[in-house]
Amino acid sequence: MAVDDEGLPAGLIAKVEETQARLSKSRKKRPVPEGWATPDDITTFSVGAFNSLPVSQPTTLTSEGGYSAVGGLEGEVAIYSIEAHKLERSFTVGEPVTDSIWEGSKLFFSTTKGSVKVFENGNELASFTDHAGPATGLAMHPSKAILASVGADKSFVFYDLENLQRATRVYTNAALTTCAFHPDGHLFATGTDAGDIKLFMTSTGEEAAAFSLGAPIQAIVFSENGFWFAATAKGQTTVTIFDLRKQGDASQAKVLDIGSAVQQLAWDYSQQFLATAGVTGVTVQQYNKSSKSWSEPLRAAVSNAVDVVWGPNASNLLVVNSEGVVSVLESQEAS
Repeated sequence: MAVDDEGLPAGLIAKVEETQARLSKSRKKRPVPEGWATPDDITTFSVGAFNSLPVSQPTTLTSEGGYSAVGGLEGEVAIYSIEAHKLERSFTVGEPVTDSIWEGSKLFFSTTKGSVKVFENGNELASFTDHAGPATGLAMHPSKAILASVGADKSFVFYDLENLQRATRVYTNAALTTCAFHPDGHLFATGTDAGDIKLFMTSTGEEAAAFSLGAPIQAIVFSENGFWFAATAKGQTTVTIFDLRKQGDASQAKVLDIGSAVQQLAWDYSQQFLATAGVTGVTVQQYNKSSKSWSEPLRAAVSNAVDVVWGPNASNLLVVNSEGVVSVLESQEAS
């Protein structure tokens, strides 16, 4: 493993430390927000609306403020209004899209050509070409000051979003497939095609911990409690919940059997509901804190689901499938 000579600039290190101090303090006793969906609400979810979007071979779905963006392997991006259930506009990134993040007014895309592109209002603001080979995943630091990308070239790159420039790059010993920041931002998780999940210190790029699933990592998501993360590997029908406070086999807190291959994961902000998207559809796995048990309040047949995101207050689930159909799953009692 080699860290770029420049390292993370002092200003960004200070931001990482300040963010961790602020967020870790409030996390421990945070209640479920008022107006949040209940497990009973989730059981009533079904497809309330669906639309076919002009995106062939979709790979990624991201949302912000009542809108979602779907990107695909032909380089197109479709912006969808969740409330109006219609296509708002579309534009092209010009390269096959592998992952996306919508933050504020900006959309970020990674591509198979190794680019990381920044768009605003359908216009390209910046393009980074630091990866040799496909850029496979993106993650946003909770400070919103740092964007991370991972690539098949075994490196991860942190970008300074205020100045729109590369901040640092770290080389690892395996091709990287996906990534996520810890909710406090002090740890950065990467999935490898060798089947490992490696955690690095955000400030220094040093490896802090490693976990294994035995097959190329497909998806990683952290729980808002800061202790758990969920991961699944290519072709696996299970989702494994890891406990960061433990090591070795003891770190595997729970293995959830979904029954078919899982493509993507999404944990809601209240840390109760873990959504899975895959070949046979969408499920929600619920963790009950008081009984320390798991259940499955929802299993919906949205076939060939590629990606899934939670709506505001967990009031709905947005899903895109391999044919470019976006579906909104919500409580039919409320609609």
